[in-house]
Amino acid sequence: MREFVQADFDIAGEGLPMMIDSELICIINHILSTVYKGEFIIRVNDRRILFGILELCNIDELLFGSVCSTIDKMDKMNLHEINSEFIDKGLNNEQITKLFEFIKLKGKENILFKLMETNLYIKYKDVIDELILLFRYCDNLNCSKNLIIDLSLARGLDYYTGLIIEGTYLNKEIGSVVGGGRYDNLISNLSGSDKIIPCAGFSIGVTRIVSLLTKDLNEVETVDVFISTSGNLFVEERQKLLKMFWANNIKSETFYTKRSNVNEHKKYCKKKRIRYLIVIGEQEWKNKCVNFINIENDTKIIENIENLCSIIMKNK
Repeated sequence: MREFVQADFDIAGEGLPMMIDSELICIINHILSTVYKGEFIIRVNDRRILFGILELCNIDELLFGSVCSTIDKMDKMNLHEINSEFIDKGLNNEQITKLFEFIKLKGKENILFKLMETNLYIKYKDVIDELILLFRYCDNLNCSKNLIIDLSLARGLDYYTGLIIEGTYLNKEIGSVVGGGRYDNLISNLSGSDKIIPCAGFSIGVTRIVSLLTKDLNEVETVDVFISTSGNLFVEERQKLLKMFWANNIKSETFYTKRSNVNEHKKYCKKKRIRYLIVIGEQEWKNKCVNFINIENDTKIIENIENLCSIIMKNK
């Protein structure tokens, strides 16, 4: 059993076709572009279209749920594995070939225009027209840039009645971070009421986003060198070293307080994973040298200032 944290956003009540749904896309787009600075896509599909595709492929209605659960794995399994699972569930080669022709389609509105040329449009005209409307509304709300239609998007939960949504950061191995859609029957099913209350919404995987942010934090490029002093503050001497390091693209920093504490600076370097600590001492500086400490292996040598850049760059 896994434990995770997620945040939920729902809108309940009647609404014009795709007005509420497009606002959901807009909110998801804002969240994904704000909480993490990475490329992302928002994939949409409609459960009714998915079932219509299964009908066109002459797949037994009793297998719809099972087949959809396999389609939902397409981003986790290769085509051979997907094909084998379809066969295990009773599909024949003709059905599988025809099914793949549909579920491989993904892109912008042009995918929907292609569907208008198929027999699917006869029965599901309203659904396809609504998805075209969704893209138009998202254009109006300036949130269609990362939006695509993906006919392989199934989402495993059976309570979705129409639009399904999934948001994913690209080139990250954490899976989707947003999932949702329309579930018009959920409230009546849970309450036992005959009254249908339309509902749409999404959940954000807070745990996944935090893990993504934490991972990136650990991978942030650290400073190469910290400059400390012994005895005096040596402000101008430190500035000369900073100027030299910065000119050679060596990331370096120093302290700004009125006193220097080498031991505290060592702890700081270990905490921030700064590899080298330079300590300026009066006698060493007169000899054009500094104390050069490798924090990783805790070694200390007296090194000529003119050699510092080449040593650091060689070991970066």
